[in-house]
Amino acid sequence: MIRIEEVSALPYRDAKEVRKDEKEEAVIQYLPLVKKIASQFSMALPAALEENDLIGCGIVGLLDAWEKYDPSRGIKFSAFASRRIKGAMIDELRKMAWAPRSFFSRLRQVQEAEEKTGHELQRSPTPEEIARELNWSGEQVEEVWRQCNFYSLLSLETVLFGEDQDAGMKLEEVISSGEDPGAVLQEKEKIDLLARALEKLPERDRVILALHYQEELTQKEIAEVLEVSNVRVSQLHARALQKLKKILTAQVEQNEG
Repeated sequence: MIRIEEVSALPYRDAKEVRKDEKEEAVIQYLPLVKKIASQFSMALPAALEENDLIGCGIVGLLDAWEKYDPSRGIKFSAFASRRIKGAMIDELRKMAWAPRSFFSRLRQVQEAEEKTGHELQRSPTPEEIARELNWSGEQVEEVWRQCNFYSLLSLETVLFGEDQDAGMKLEEVISSGEDPGAVLQEKEKIDLLARALEKLPERDRVILALHYQEELTQKEIAEVLEVSNVRVSQLHARALQKLKKILTAQVEQNEG
Protein backbone atom coordinates (compact mmCIF):
# COMPACT_ATOMS: atom_id res chain seq x y z
CA MET A 1 0.00 0.00 0.00
CA ILE A 2 1.27 3.48 -0.88
CA ARG A 3 0.66 5.87 2.00
CA ILE A 4 -0.47 9.42 1.34
CA GLU A 5 2.78 10.84 2.69
CA GLU A 6 4.64 8.83 0.06
CA VAL A 7 2.57 10.31 -2.76
CA SER A 8 4.61 13.52 -2.66
CA ALA A 9 7.65 11.55 -3.84
CA LEU A 10 5.86 10.54 -7.06
CA PRO A 11 5.29 12.58 -10.23
CA TYR A 12 2.07 14.57 -9.78
CA ARG A 13 0.16 12.83 -12.58
CA ASP A 14 1.05 9.34 -11.33
CA ALA A 15 0.33 10.35 -7.74
CA LYS A 16 -3.17 11.48 -8.68
CA GLU A 17 -3.89 8.15 -10.35
CA VAL A 18 -2.68 6.32 -7.25
CA ARG A 19 -4.90 8.42 -5.00
CA LYS A 20 -8.00 7.64 -7.07
CA ASP A 21 -7.30 3.92 -6.75
CA GLU A 22 -6.87 4.09 -2.99
CA LYS A 23 -9.73 6.27 -1.76
CA GLU A 24 -11.04 3.58 0.59
CA GLU A 25 -7.61 3.17 2.14
CA ALA A 26 -7.38 6.94 2.56
CA VAL A 27 -10.66 6.97 4.48
CA ILE A 28 -9.46 4.16 6.76
CA GLN A 29 -6.08 5.79 7.31
CA TYR A 30 -7.44 9.25 8.11
CA LEU A 31 -10.73 8.34 9.79
CA PRO A 32 -9.18 9.03 13.25
CA LEU A 33 -8.40 12.58 12.07
CA VAL A 34 -12.00 13.03 10.89
CA LYS A 35 -13.32 11.78 14.24
CA LYS A 36 -10.95 14.04 16.18
CA ILE A 37 -12.11 17.14 14.30
CA ALA A 38 -15.76 16.10 14.71
CA SER A 39 -15.27 15.76 18.47
CA GLN A 40 -14.12 19.39 18.62
CA PHE A 41 -17.58 20.42 17.43
CA SER A 42 -19.47 18.03 19.71
CA MET A 43 -20.68 20.81 22.01
CA ALA A 44 -21.93 22.81 19.03
CA LEU A 45 -24.11 20.04 17.59
CA PRO A 46 -27.79 20.97 17.29
CA ALA A 47 -30.31 18.44 18.59
CA ALA A 48 -31.18 17.36 15.05
CA LEU A 49 -27.58 16.45 14.18
CA GLU A 50 -25.51 13.58 15.60
CA GLU A 51 -21.73 13.35 15.70
CA ASN A 52 -21.85 10.47 13.20
CA ASP A 53 -23.58 12.82 10.75
CA LEU A 54 -20.71 15.25 11.19
CA ILE A 55 -18.20 12.46 10.66
CA GLY A 56 -19.96 11.63 7.39
CA CYS A 57 -19.57 15.23 6.26
CA GLY A 58 -15.91 15.08 7.28
CA ILE A 59 -15.35 12.01 5.12
CA VAL A 60 -16.77 13.93 2.16
CA GLY A 61 -14.26 16.69 2.94
CA LEU A 62 -11.47 14.11 3.20
CA LEU A 63 -12.30 12.66 -0.21
CA ASP A 64 -12.41 16.17 -1.66
CA ALA A 65 -8.94 16.76 -0.24
CA TRP A 66 -7.80 13.43 -1.70
CA GLU A 67 -8.92 14.53 -5.16
CA LYS A 68 -7.47 18.05 -4.99
CA TYR A 69 -4.23 17.48 -3.10
CA ASP A 70 -1.18 18.68 -5.02
CA PRO A 71 2.05 17.48 -3.36
CA SER A 72 4.08 19.89 -5.49
CA ARG A 73 2.81 22.74 -3.27
CA GLY A 74 4.87 21.37 -0.39
CA ILE A 75 1.99 21.18 2.10
CA LYS A 76 1.51 18.09 4.25
CA PHE A 77 -1.60 16.14 3.30
CA SER A 78 -2.78 16.03 6.91
CA ALA A 79 -2.77 19.85 7.08
CA PHE A 80 -4.52 20.19 3.72
CA ALA A 81 -7.09 17.53 4.58
CA SER A 82 -7.79 19.01 8.03
CA ARG A 83 -8.92 22.26 6.48
CA ARG A 84 -11.17 20.48 3.96
CA ILE A 85 -12.64 18.20 6.64
CA LYS A 86 -13.28 21.08 9.00
CA GLY A 87 -14.76 23.20 6.22
CA ALA A 88 -17.22 20.45 5.27
CA MET A 89 -18.34 20.11 8.88
CA ILE A 90 -18.78 23.86 9.34
CA ASP A 91 -20.84 24.05 6.15
CA GLU A 92 -23.20 21.41 7.55
CA LEU A 93 -23.43 23.13 10.92
CA ARG A 94 -24.20 26.43 9.22
CA LYS A 95 -27.19 24.83 7.52
CA MET A 96 -28.56 23.81 10.92
CA ALA A 97 -27.64 27.00 12.77
CA TRP A 98 -30.16 29.65 13.70
CA ALA A 99 -30.07 32.94 11.85
CA PRO A 100 -27.77 35.37 13.73
CA ARG A 101 -30.63 37.71 14.68
CA SER A 102 -32.68 34.84 16.13
CA PHE A 103 -29.67 33.42 17.96
CA PHE A 104 -28.59 36.68 19.59
CA SER A 105 -32.17 37.41 20.65
CA ARG A 106 -32.44 34.06 22.45
CA LEU A 107 -28.95 34.32 23.89
CA ARG A 108 -29.80 37.74 25.34
CA GLN A 109 -32.93 36.26 26.96
CA VAL A 110 -30.88 33.47 28.53
CA GLN A 111 -28.19 35.87 29.76
CA GLU A 112 -30.76 38.24 31.29
CA ALA A 113 -32.52 35.34 33.02
CA GLU A 114 -29.17 34.05 34.27
CA GLU A 115 -28.22 37.45 35.67
CA LYS A 116 -31.61 37.95 37.37
CA THR A 117 -31.70 34.44 38.85
CA GLY A 118 -28.09 34.66 39.97
CA HIS A 119 -28.79 37.95 41.75
CA GLU A 120 -31.79 36.44 43.54
CA LEU A 121 -29.96 33.25 44.55
CA GLN A 122 -26.61 34.96 45.25
CA ARG A 123 -24.86 32.24 43.25
CA SER A 124 -24.47 31.03 39.69
CA PRO A 125 -27.82 29.50 38.63
CA THR A 126 -28.10 26.06 37.10
CA PRO A 127 -29.41 25.63 33.55
CA GLU A 128 -32.60 24.17 35.03
CA GLU A 129 -33.14 27.31 37.13
CA ILE A 130 -32.59 29.50 34.08
CA ALA A 131 -35.12 27.42 32.14
CA ARG A 132 -37.72 27.85 34.89
CA GLU A 133 -37.20 31.61 34.88
CA LEU A 134 -37.81 31.71 31.13
CA ASN A 135 -40.60 29.14 31.24
CA TRP A 136 -38.56 27.14 28.74
CA SER A 137 -37.59 23.49 28.69
CA GLY A 138 -34.08 22.46 29.63
CA GLU A 139 -33.55 21.36 26.03
CA GLN A 140 -34.32 24.87 24.76
CA VAL A 141 -31.73 26.40 27.05
CA GLU A 142 -29.17 23.77 26.08
CA GLU A 143 -29.78 24.48 22.39
CA VAL A 144 -28.97 28.15 22.98
CA TRP A 145 -25.64 27.17 24.55
CA ARG A 146 -24.91 24.78 21.68
CA GLN A 147 -25.53 27.52 19.15
CA CYS A 148 -23.39 29.83 21.28
CA ASN A 149 -20.54 27.30 21.18
CA PHE A 150 -20.76 27.13 17.39
CA TYR A 151 -20.77 30.88 16.81
CA SER A 152 -18.04 31.37 19.42
CA LEU A 153 -15.74 28.85 17.71
CA LEU A 154 -16.20 30.60 14.37
CA SER A 155 -15.70 34.09 15.78
CA LEU A 156 -12.56 33.01 17.66
CA GLU A 157 -10.97 31.84 14.43
CA THR A 158 -11.98 35.08 12.74
CA VAL A 159 -10.28 37.09 15.50
CA LEU A 160 -7.06 35.10 15.08
CA PHE A 161 -7.03 34.34 11.37
CA GLY A 162 -9.61 36.60 9.70
CA GLU A 163 -11.35 34.89 6.80
CA ASP A 164 -8.22 32.92 5.87
CA GLN A 165 -9.15 29.45 4.67
CA ASP A 166 -5.83 28.18 6.03
CA ALA A 167 -6.86 29.08 9.57
CA GLY A 168 -6.16 26.66 12.34
CA MET A 169 -2.92 25.22 10.94
CA LYS A 170 -0.68 24.05 13.75
CA LEU A 171 2.85 25.37 14.03
CA GLU A 172 4.50 22.06 13.24
CA GLU A 173 2.38 21.80 10.09
CA VAL A 174 3.44 25.27 8.97
CA ILE A 175 7.11 24.48 9.54
CA SER A 176 6.93 21.19 7.62
CA SER A 177 4.92 22.69 4.77
CA GLY A 178 7.86 24.58 3.31
CA GLU A 179 6.38 28.00 4.10
CA ASP A 180 8.76 30.95 4.12
CA PRO A 181 10.20 32.02 7.51
CA GLY A 182 7.97 35.10 7.61
CA ALA A 183 4.84 32.95 7.36
CA VAL A 184 6.14 30.63 10.07
CA LEU A 185 6.85 33.60 12.36
CA GLN A 186 3.36 34.98 11.74
CA GLU A 187 1.83 31.62 12.65
CA LYS A 188 3.94 31.40 15.80
CA GLU A 189 2.80 34.89 16.80
CA LYS A 190 -0.83 33.75 16.54
CA ILE A 191 -0.15 30.72 18.72
CA ASP A 192 1.69 32.89 21.29
CA LEU A 193 -1.27 35.30 21.26
CA LEU A 194 -3.67 32.45 21.98
CA ALA A 195 -1.42 31.04 24.72
CA ARG A 196 -1.27 34.41 26.50
CA ALA A 197 -5.04 34.77 26.27
CA LEU A 198 -5.56 31.30 27.75
CA GLU A 199 -3.33 32.19 30.70
CA LYS A 200 -5.65 35.09 31.55
CA LEU A 201 -8.73 32.86 31.81
CA PRO A 202 -9.99 31.76 35.23
CA GLU A 203 -8.78 28.30 36.19
CA ARG A 204 -12.21 26.66 35.74
CA ASP A 205 -12.43 27.95 32.17
CA ARG A 206 -8.93 26.70 31.37
CA VAL A 207 -9.85 23.29 32.77
CA ILE A 208 -12.99 23.06 30.61
CA LEU A 209 -11.07 23.92 27.43
CA ALA A 210 -8.14 21.65 28.33
CA LEU A 211 -10.39 18.67 29.01
CA HIS A 212 -12.17 19.10 25.68
CA TYR A 213 -9.38 20.16 23.30
CA GLN A 214 -6.25 18.68 24.88
CA GLU A 215 -7.54 15.60 26.67
CA GLU A 216 -10.23 15.18 23.95
CA LEU A 217 -12.95 14.26 26.45
CA THR A 218 -16.56 14.27 25.30
CA GLN A 219 -19.20 16.49 26.87
CA LYS A 220 -20.52 13.52 28.84
CA GLU A 221 -17.05 12.59 30.10
CA ILE A 222 -16.34 16.18 31.19
CA ALA A 223 -19.67 16.21 33.02
CA GLU A 224 -18.61 13.09 34.92
CA VAL A 225 -15.20 14.54 35.79
CA LEU A 226 -16.67 17.83 37.06
CA GLU A 227 -19.77 16.15 38.52
CA VAL A 228 -22.18 18.46 36.72
CA SER A 229 -24.88 17.99 34.08
CA ASN A 230 -24.22 17.86 30.33
CA VAL A 231 -26.11 21.13 29.91
CA ARG A 232 -23.89 22.77 32.53
CA VAL A 233 -20.78 21.66 30.62
CA SER A 234 -22.17 23.19 27.42
CA GLN A 235 -22.89 26.41 29.32
CA LEU A 236 -19.41 26.55 30.89
CA HIS A 237 -17.73 25.80 27.58
CA ALA A 238 -19.68 28.58 25.83
CA ARG A 239 -18.76 31.03 28.59
CA ALA A 240 -15.08 30.08 28.38
CA LEU A 241 -15.05 30.66 24.62
CA GLN A 242 -16.77 34.03 25.01
CA LYS A 243 -14.23 35.15 27.62
CA LEU A 244 -11.37 33.92 25.45
CA LYS A 245 -12.68 35.83 22.45
CA LYS A 246 -12.97 39.03 24.51
CA ILE A 247 -9.37 38.71 25.73
CA LEU A 248 -8.08 37.88 22.25
CA THR A 249 -9.93 40.78 20.65
CA ALA A 250 -8.38 43.17 23.17
CA GLN A 251 -4.90 41.75 22.56
CA VAL A 252 -5.25 41.94 18.77
CA GLU A 253 -6.45 45.54 18.95
CA GLN A 254 -3.58 46.41 21.29
CA ASN A 255 -1.04 44.85 18.90
CA GLU A 256 -2.52 46.70 15.94
CA GLY A 257 -2.69 49.99 17.82
